[in-house]
Amino acid sequence: MLDSYFEEVRKRRSISRIFWITVFIFGCLLYSFFKGYYFSFKIGLKAIIPAESNTGAIQQGTSTGTKKGDSVFKQFGVVHMITRPSDISIFLDTDTIDSGERKMVNYGDYTMQYQKTGYFGGQRKITINQEIPYYMDSISLVSTPVYSPFNLNNSYKFSHIEDDVWLTYSQTGALVFSEAFQQKIKIPFKSSWKNIGNGYVWDSKKILQYNRFLGEFRPKSLPHLSQFLKNCKNPQLKYDFISCQNTKNIINFDEKIFEYVVERGKNYIKTPKKLWLYNEKGTDMKQYLLTGSLSTAKNFIHINDDWYFGSGSQMKPLNPISDAPVFSFPVDMIFASKKINDYFVFLGKKDQKNIAIVFDPKHELEPNIIDLPNIDFSENTILAIDDTIFIKTQNALLFFYKKDSLYHMILEGKILAFGKNYAIYIPKNPPKGNQKVWRADWKIGR
Repeated sequence: MLDSYFEEVRKRRSISRIFWITVFIFGCLLYSFFKGYYFSFKIGLKAIIPAESNTGAIQQGTSTGTKKGDSVFKQFGVVHMITRPSDISIFLDTDTIDSGERKMVNYGDYTMQYQKTGYFGGQRKITINQEIPYYMDSISLVSTPVYSPFNLNNSYKFSHIEDDVWLTYSQTGALVFSEAFQQKIKIPFKSSWKNIGNGYVWDSKKILQYNRFLGEFRPKSLPHLSQFLKNCKNPQLKYDFISCQNTKNIINFDEKIFEYVVERGKNYIKTPKKLWLYNEKGTDMKQYLLTGSLSTAKNFIHINDDWYFGSGSQMKPLNPISDAPVFSFPVDMIFASKKINDYFVFLGKKDQKNIAIVFDPKHELEPNIIDLPNIDFSENTILAIDDTIFIKTQNALLFFYKKDSLYHMILEGKILAFGKNYAIYIPKNPPKGNQKVWRADWKIGR
């Protein structure tokens, strides 16, 4: 009777030990899991039970245990990719993942690819390590464009009015297009009028502005601009300022005049002794003395409340006593820049080749560099839509996904109008006998 009692006590103690040992082991595994480690059963079994042939010899090509550097406990991270459309095929090296899936992966370097029939695919390099154990991003794929003739001959001139509204005019009349060139109205337009841009024309006496509600040009009271244009030969609108062939003065539609202008760009104006910098809306102007390397600089950008200028491969703060950092890039020179939300796009050259640099100083340690085609980028417009970056030049339109390493060409030809999902253009090599304007249409994420 007493023996059976002690036997029962020993059994309960053994069960209790096994239970608490199991709890301890699983607790350690769970703690390790939340620290980014997991137990590799495959490596663990190889370490305990070497794979052998029937003769006892080790099979050729089979490890007898852990490889050098392998550990029974392996570190892991998570890859989380959201795509639009959602049925895109995503490959992480040889594995596949679904849109929105949280994929557990070992530390290491990976190549991610995504593709879908009828869309431009892409690829990027990602790294999962102790510093960055979690990769999360989203991407909206661009559909393959549909190219079609546009019912307009190439004698028409195009002028951007506002947003998605464009004026086209010729000796025979004028049309105003809107809604991605899906809607149009015919408007009165005299051949003697000089188009200035942004919906303004000059009739040699007064300024007229296009009234979208009335569907016609109406007089606009801009006395200083009218006086400026009376003595202006061949007025041209560029970077929101009007210039003339016969004077070095320029003026904008707010009637702000700059005299003796020696150089200007997208966001700067240089006079003999001063440099003026302003944002893309033409406001918040800052004035600096034009000295030293600023005299030859042609690239300026606003980064973290400081103005920077391009000098070779670097972007330096204009304020010499500022504690703002100097940004250096692996290029020979930077010739264009654009701020988009929290990141920046630079265009430059390296070994005589064109490249693009996407730099997100708040969220990434290294810039993304994309090789670009050997075309003329002297006149360029950079536009971002859903982290898809479009670059329009005089004779080409291309794009790349923000974190990708490849670019995609949409079209080559003279671009007359351009929006987030369309382009109106004259093809580089038009079909024989077809002198009409063409259009390209695409979708983003749909």
